[in-house]
Amino acid sequence: MADKFSEERAKVMRRDWFLFLDEVAPFHSLLYSYCLKLTGNVWAAEDLLQDAQLKCFGMVARGDFHAEQSPVSSLKIYLFRTATDHWLGLQRNRQWMSPHWDEEQLVEAQGLDVRNVSSAMEKALAVTSAEVFAAVLLHEIYGFSFLEIADFIADSEDAVQSALIQAEAMAVTVSSAGYPNTPVDLQARLLAQAFVDAMNSGEVSELKDLMAEYVQITVCNVGGGRGREGIWSEQTGPGLVAEYGEYHGQGFIALYRMDTSEFHSVVVVHGIVDRVMRIKDYSFAKDTLARIAAELGVISPQRGYHQPWESIENMVATTALPWR
Repeated sequence: MADKFSEERAKVMRRDWFLFLDEVAPFHSLLYSYCLKLTGNVWAAEDLLQDAQLKCFGMVARGDFHAEQSPVSSLKIYLFRTATDHWLGLQRNRQWMSPHWDEEQLVEAQGLDVRNVSSAMEKALAVTSAEVFAAVLLHEIYGFSFLEIADFIADSEDAVQSALIQAEAMAVTVSSAGYPNTPVDLQARLLAQAFVDAMNSGEVSELKDLMAEYVQITVCNVGGGRGREGIWSEQTGPGLVAEYGEYHGQGFIALYRMDTSEFHSVVVVHGIVDRVMRIKDYSFAKDTLARIAAELGVISPQRGYHQPWESIENMVATTALPWR
């Protein structure tokens, strides 16, 4: 029997994904700032945002969004609810500890009042549960109503209001001691440095030799694939200079254009011993790149959340199913 899920349908889905990203773009930075406050870490924030986008896209495509029965009235609200639900799921069976914030996280996405952010953080630091922590951020910083938040965290409107009143009474002073200097694992540092050396050799073969045969490559917002023989190495290695750095407890590889020395992107690698098993490319993670650029003291690339549509049309045209 022929496979009904055709490559033509895969092309339609891929195009729809990028259209979805364009719909999300106007409040993408706002959602990222929320994820950053939930997690306290730029890398975890990007992971949460990516997971929320994918989950939301999947739920809308599957038909789980029933407007008549739902208090959700917009894609923005739906994304915030999805991010909250996903993050709360990660907190289950863990002892609650509020994340650490550093001074830079007081710098807000466009349209937010920094005074409100500082006040909300003072309240959020005092709470004793992940649900109330999220509720404080959602109401005090992002302006969601008690009813909307109750839907986000599966509680009653009265319970949300009561919890926020208690948080206000317990507010504490925000500490600006800076993000804890968590050391990066030595083996991880050595593997990343080997990746830097391979990239700077100018030989794509050296880069591929460092990768596992079925290395998993993910480009934030865009997609990914498996296998060291894919196009990522040919497109990423030539013309770029790599440098190793560390931020928020994670080693990363900063990429600069060889011809202009401009900051280009960031890559994070994971693996075992002397083999890279996973590569995460942040070329289109605009908000994470801005944070890393500020840390490095360089200008962040003026780039959107995906490639230009001309490039996307070519990607869509060549889309194939991931199975044979």
